[in-house]
Amino acid sequence: EATLPSWLWYLSALVIFWFDLFDTMDGLRARRLKCGSPLGRIVDEAGDSLEYMVYTTLYGHMLRIPNGLMTISYSSMNLCSICMEIYFIISGKWQCQSDNFGIFEADILTIIFFIINGYFGVEVWDQPVFAAISDKLVWRHVVLLIFFAAYVVMCGE
Repeated sequence: EATLPSWLWYLSALVIFWFDLFDTMDGLRARRLKCGSPLGRIVDEAGDSLEYMVYTTLYGHMLRIPNGLMTISYSSMNLCSICMEIYFIISGKWQCQSDNFGIFEADILTIIFFIINGYFGVEVWDQPVFAAISDKLVWRHVVLLIFFAAYVVMCGE
């Protein structure tokens, strides 16, 4: 099984941070100056979709998700964004977080996981959580539960 080089994980974390920073600044500026355009929204959505595509592919490698399930996981990660966009179109209100957990917190989690991958390698997620109790529950399962809980909280309302 091929492993990705550590520099790729570090670069991915940096790119996600950079993209989120500039995406936020651009969105805030457009709303503050009321100078948003339909083309700007399309470019923004395209950038978001590319970001999600890249990091769900990397998550698939990190968590060793088979190809068929990878398609489902990619679709489910984008489903929250699509639902938020439809909610905005219908109601005119932007809902992208629930209490204190939103898109940026999910991306911070992604950045942390990618830095861990760069430093320790993806094998770290196959270590048992409680070796004394059972070898069946590994960190990969915990990460999947964290993602599931995070996206349920973000999409819930």
